[in-house]
Amino acid sequence: MNIAIIEDNPVESNRLNDIINNWSKSKKVKNDIFTYSSAEAFLNANETIPKLSVIFLDIEMSGMSGIELAHNLRNMNYDGEIIIITAFREYVFQGYNVHALNYLLKPAEPVSIGKCLDDVYKKSLSEVYTYHFRSDVISIPFADIICFVSNLHNVDIVTADKTYSEHKSFGDVINNLPSTFVQVHRSFVVNLAHVYSISKNTIKLSNGTEASIGRSFAKDLSTKFINYSTRLD
Repeated sequence: MNIAIIEDNPVESNRLNDIINNWSKSKKVKNDIFTYSSAEAFLNANETIPKLSVIFLDIEMSGMSGIELAHNLRNMNYDGEIIIITAFREYVFQGYNVHALNYLLKPAEPVSIGKCLDDVYKKSLSEVYTYHFRSDVISIPFADIICFVSNLHNVDIVTADKTYSEHKSFGDVINNLPSTFVQVHRSFVVNLAHVYSISKNTIKLSNGTEASIGRSFAKDLSTKFINYSTRLD
């Protein structure tokens, strides 16, 4: 998970960082933590915003306040979690207005922060494919996966940047995919978000890959693609 801490007090920022790192070690979860001393510094580094799973946000900061930043983020369509951390109890209702996951009073206890991180992590698992290779576990966002391809006794997970190969039953993979993935052939499952074009017998994907559409899968593909396209309109 990618986590941001926006806190103008370096002592509090370091404390949060330590608590999150301890949680990560205890859960064996890989986290990247980005720290910012102001709302302005965070916005100037806006390339990290779409990647964040959760933001720990102080309210009282010099310059732009945390609440103002939270409203800006929601207006920018940031749909990750926001956890408000402040010394002032009266701000709790403002936290609700920006759909904050939780509101924690300083100094936030490790147990409370850990519970919030547990919730965020559980949610993130439903949004990623968990790839196992030897002793490594890698979380691949479903949105980045173009297709799954059955390859003998392995399954290839194809993204724009890399192809991962996993020794796993193709049926097990199919049974645990979100609804944006559709089987088009007995050895091919595609992500509708990466479909470039569909002809009578062929489907073309965003990376240029072309695959044949199996006769028994054509009707289901057509129905699901129309439904998916309608939701986007």
